[in-house]
Amino acid sequence: MPSKQHRQKLVEGSKRTQILKAGTMNYKILLGLIAVSAVSGCVITDQGRFGGDVTFSWTFAGQQCAAVPQVSSVRIIIPGEVLQNNGVFPCLVSNYPGIILQNFAPGDYTYTIQGLAYAGDILYQAGGSFTVDGNVSVQVDLPPVGAGTSYAYLMWTFPPNGVSQTPNCAQAGQAGIAYVDIRIDQGAVQRANCSDGFTQPGFRTSYLPAGLHQIELLGLDVNNFPYYRYAGTLQTNSASPVSASYGFNWNVGGASIAWQLINGGFILSCSQANVDRVFVNFRNASGQLVYPSGDPQWCGGAPILYNALFPGTYQIILSATAMGGTPTYRSDPVNPPTVTIVAGAFVDASSTPVTVAMNAQ
Repeated sequence: MPSKQHRQKLVEGSKRTQILKAGTMNYKILLGLIAVSAVSGCVITDQGRFGGDVTFSWTFAGQQCAAVPQVSSVRIIIPGEVLQNNGVFPCLVSNYPGIILQNFAPGDYTYTIQGLAYAGDILYQAGGSFTVDGNVSVQVDLPPVGAGTSYAYLMWTFPPNGVSQTPNCAQAGQAGIAYVDIRIDQGAVQRANCSDGFTQPGFRTSYLPAGLHQIELLGLDVNNFPYYRYAGTLQTNSASPVSASYGFNWNVGGASIAWQLINGGFILSCSQANVDRVFVNFRNASGQLVYPSGDPQWCGGAPILYNALFPGTYQIILSATAMGGTPTYRSDPVNPPTVTIVAGAFVDASSTPVTVAMNAQ
């Protein structure tokens, strides 16, 4: 909205740059009403409702005029109304991306607004409606013609955890969630700051065709680890943004792992086996290891809690070597023990661990 000083400047120059409304009144009476509007700002009808001015302001796919130099002018079409210069105005009027159209009678109106190229081609276009009962402002963001005509504002929430029943970004995950990656219809990933989904109106997506879309969201920490996931749908409407809120689900679960060192049929302590570290690994159903070289843990530190494993069934792979170089202790390589991870099911110190036998080789 232009400042009061700027608005007065536009009103004072209305005979040159503003609307010339047509209707049943003649041109001479119209000019008189414009002069009254410059002082009072409104016209009262017999029904007690107020006429007023309509201030249009515009952006183009979220960008200001300076960012779209290919747009030479803006055309406004209001059915039943005749506008000066056929409703075509510069992108910037007195350095403001908009214009005040004066002296509208009370009522409901529809409009089409277009961003025009120098040759007159329509590059951007939007439409909508407004109601006059006093002065009114209409802010329009025009999508590009030929592309999607809608977009969405997205917000999100996280499931309860040990910190909060309604965790915010800083409270979610193990040490906070920094980003949300959004993929719509298997397209390019759009990255949002986590806080965008907690601040109205939400994170704005790129332009989309109207209709039903598949959407996937991942909640990631600063190291890009996806603690949360949501998969579902998004319904968009033509030429009108929508708002949608999604509740994240956990994308990880947990397991507690312990071990026994066995040599010659005897269970040994870590000191008896002369072992200081055990390397822990998990192999998923595709044969991939979670840790390329294993996760080193102090032998006496078991049970070890793993609360950031993706859902699925894993083979448990353990190995250790005595500090003298022999023997080597390994879990069963032929029939390795397994553990099933369930998203949102976590372990703590009171959980019963999966205890894996490690035999001397």
